[in-house]
Amino acid sequence: MTKWKYSYRLFFPLVFYLGLGHLASAQLVRSQVTEWTEILDAGSLATPNEAGSDLNPTLETSSTYNQLDVNNVRNTQDWRITVSKLDVNWPAQFIPYVQRTSTGIPCGSCTGVDVGNSITGYLQITDLEQDFIAGQGAVSNIDLQFRINGITLALKADYYRTTIIFTLYGD
Repeated sequence: MTKWKYSYRLFFPLVFYLGLGHLASAQLVRSQVTEWTEILDAGSLATPNEAGSDLNPTLETSSTYNQLDVNNVRNTQDWRITVSKLDVNWPAQFIPYVQRTSTGIPCGSCTGVDVGNSITGYLQITDLEQDFIAGQGAVSNIDLQFRINGITLALKADYYRTTIIFTLYGD
């Protein structure tokens, strides 16, 4: 039985360059986000500098692009984080992914991220909540990396946006 739940939202604006913007911070789960901007030019083509070539279909952040913290939980409190998305103006061809690239830093007597019960590698972010990270006690600096597949010149230039939602559950 869930005793508490908290969500925060991550916005992915996309206009044939990517910008990662506003993020609300929370008492129990917190993330620091910087802007992610990709300038797509002739070097972004699948065959660089070749006229008539489509864009490279994948954009990816660095492996330490964002960090997630789980704060203000008891040292022995189990928790899990789910991830989902809410499309605002987001084409079905754009498929966002997230992966945890570190286990972060657990508090002195905390277990921290439970690697055995956490997703390894990229997880496709869908409209439905999916388990992403599990752990126990406070943890800081869990590195996150994002990727978007399906970038193409076949889509009209527009301001594309989806909201990535991380939800923290505990007992």
